[in-house]
Amino acid sequence: MMMLSIRTFSFHSVRRSNQLRCLSSWQGSSNFRRSNSNSNGDEGSDGAVPTPGLDGALRRLEGMRLAEIKELMRKMGGKPGNKNKSELVVECHMLLLQSTSAAAKLSGKAAAAAVGAEEEKVEEETAQSQQQQQSIETLFQRPGGASGASLSRKAGNPASAGGGSMRIRDLPPLQSSSSNSSHGVELADLGVELTHKHPYGVNRNSRFNTEQETADMDVTFLGTASCVPSISRGVSCVAFRTQSETWLFDCGEASQLQLQKSRVRASKITKIFITHSHGDHSFGLPGVLCLIGQATQEERQAAGNEASKEEAQPIDIYGPEGIRDFIRATIQLSYSRVCASFRVHELKNVPYLHGRFVRFAPPVPNVKTRFEAHYGEQEGGRSIYPDENGHYHLFEEGELTVKAAPMQHTVPCVGFVVSEANRVGRLKVEEIQPIIEKHKTALATKYGLRDANKIYGVLKQIKSGEKFELPDGTELNADDVLDPPRRGRKVVFMGDTCTGEHIASLATGADVLVHEATNAWFRKLDSDRYSDYKKLERDTFAHGHSTPQMAGRFAHLIKAKRLILTHFSPRYRGDEDLYNMRTMWAIEDMARQTCSLKRKNDIIAAWDQLTIAISSRVED
Repeated sequence: MMMLSIRTFSFHSVRRSNQLRCLSSWQGSSNFRRSNSNSNGDEGSDGAVPTPGLDGALRRLEGMRLAEIKELMRKMGGKPGNKNKSELVVECHMLLLQSTSAAAKLSGKAAAAAVGAEEEKVEEETAQSQQQQQSIETLFQRPGGASGASLSRKAGNPASAGGGSMRIRDLPPLQSSSSNSSHGVELADLGVELTHKHPYGVNRNSRFNTEQETADMDVTFLGTASCVPSISRGVSCVAFRTQSETWLFDCGEASQLQLQKSRVRASKITKIFITHSHGDHSFGLPGVLCLIGQATQEERQAAGNEASKEEAQPIDIYGPEGIRDFIRATIQLSYSRVCASFRVHELKNVPYLHGRFVRFAPPVPNVKTRFEAHYGEQEGGRSIYPDENGHYHLFEEGELTVKAAPMQHTVPCVGFVVSEANRVGRLKVEEIQPIIEKHKTALATKYGLRDANKIYGVLKQIKSGEKFELPDGTELNADDVLDPPRRGRKVVFMGDTCTGEHIASLATGADVLVHEATNAWFRKLDSDRYSDYKKLERDTFAHGHSTPQMAGRFAHLIKAKRLILTHFSPRYRGDEDLYNMRTMWAIEDMARQTCSLKRKNDIIAAWDQLTIAISSRVED
């Protein structure tokens, strides 16, 4: 017991000494003090000197990367463990409060021995404020002792020296606005100005609070990167949700993990659409099929014996020729018995449109596989051929129709268009309910309804120009009963492409266009390799990809109502901190240059786990 007490005391003593050592090694930064003082630079209303360092610390913590926060916490003697970023921010801030409180007590004793009672109060407040700032600045230093300011100077950016800016991998640090100009926030390091500013950090999703109504259709971005998944972004995968089911568009590596982080229920996935065979769009497919199989099995077992005996409906998978062999090979060679049952529908004769930009066309795979029901494949898979316009008609199911068209990329690739049929307007329940309730019994008898409430369903079927007669002879016009008709919605999911000309006729009038924007050109960052934007665009086109400006031009061509950019180069991090979000806002503005979408949320650079509601449209 004595040995345990000594070790415990020793651990806390070492931890406290480490925190105080951080406090004693700092020299105040005037820029930091100014940036964290109140708006008029005066003391607080109660006459006390404000302690700005702690407020600034919280903002800096929110702007740091997860790895940096963990390193900071270890430096203060804490244990980050497997906590998420928001939890670590709170704990680091609490440790900082404890550290500065202890240091303030020490400084108070020293001041009391040197000055009188009135001077002691002033000295103590001053020392406390300086030591809080000292603690913050020391703790925000990079590994190896380089602070954000020194990193900025090393990057050759004297304007940001002393500002504490942080680096984003190879990108120079982004600098906040130096004025309150109405023209946006100047990003000196990127050579651009922002048209719109949005929430960031843990509040970035609040950007859409005014429009995230209860919708019966939405899209959730499970992965928004190209090439390879990273800590801040998964690769291509989008979940499209309707009232009754969920469809996935592309299924890149690690989509299985991204699904489990999201609100999307794996057991509700009924269809998967693959645009092309590149790994960042298809490598996650076997794992997702196994995840769906496991989730469906567990839900059936939880529902009881009768439900567990029912056969689950197979997952319908659509993709270019070769997708069937890919799924068979991976599932069968890995002996994946937990895989959900599936059917594969191949799009045949997808043309290769990028031939003049490559020396050799990609070879046609020569893989031999066979149907094997033992590993989940079900009969009924189709071979779908293009029509005379080169378009593929996949299916029409309920109010939704799905078509596809070829895209120009370095391998055969398609894009998908989901179209909804026009719908009748919503029933004006509040206005007609008193009248209907008065005649409900008679109406139920007239229409042979066991449940009198089903009369509202009959009313919804009234077409424009028709009338509905009540038992007392009163007539209701369709306009009295229903809101104006709602136009069907259209959502376009583009595969990797450098031009959308082959899908344009299908995509015209899209409510939502999901378009790739792999590369962007920033003068200060890219001028060494590309002297101007045109050269970057030519290189991007040759690789079968698009820039934000190219995406904007296509959105303008098809008169899209909203453009959502995705499939970003790994260079552009998907973190929620201000530095990386500003980069993405700048990319949104690049797309605005070439289209008529100018409102704040008409163009969105997507991040992982972002959900966008797709609202109904009233008939024009």
